[in-house]
Amino acid sequence: MNNKYKEAMDKVAVTDEMKKRIIDHVCKSDIRHKYMLKDMTGSRYLILAAACIFLVIIGSAAYKKMSVNKEPVLTGDAATWNVEECKDTEELSKKAGFDVREVNRLPFKAEDRSYLWYSDGIAEINYFENERSDGTQSLSYRKAKYSGDMDNISGDYNEYGTVKKVSIASADVTIEGNDDRYYLAYWNIDDCMYSLTFTEGVSEDEIKAAVTF
Repeated sequence: MNNKYKEAMDKVAVTDEMKKRIIDHVCKSDIRHKYMLKDMTGSRYLILAAACIFLVIIGSAAYKKMSVNKEPVLTGDAATWNVEECKDTEELSKKAGFDVREVNRLPFKAEDRSYLWYSDGIAEINYFENERSDGTQSLSYRKAKYSGDMDNISGDYNEYGTVKKVSIASADVTIEGNDDRYYLAYWNIDDCMYSLTFTEGVSEDEIKAAVTF
């Protein structure tokens, strides 16, 4: 039996009132009409029916208890992480335990931005062209300590038609996009992982200029 189900079942208390309702329900049901005229051996069916109804009632109570107390399921980027919003890069850097800088050169004028710290170890700065409106350009910049089990921390796992590596300073940066427009860049350097994700494609020169260590 599932341990959580067993624990919930152990906590279910059946009061005298519940017992009375169960017996009343059995006596008022068609079962009574079907079996009351039988001899004493037929009472076994009545007892069996009462037991089944009893199990349904306490099983329903246990299910409700399990539903209320069930733990969240984490599934990749759809996982529920604790997220804290910071006021600037200084506060974000303190949360992260490593230096987080503003993006070097944005290919658009940012009207709004946000600074986020994720409990799984990712620092993120979001830049919005028009106050976080949908359908306009935005950029998400991420940084985290290198874990050794992944290279791309962007959360963007689309398959792009163009994938290439470019050398910027001392880092090999992977950029991905379609045709001559790029949406994603990621790289590792100095024990840290980085990524840039654009909602609207930018040129190769623009995405290279935005790379920040």
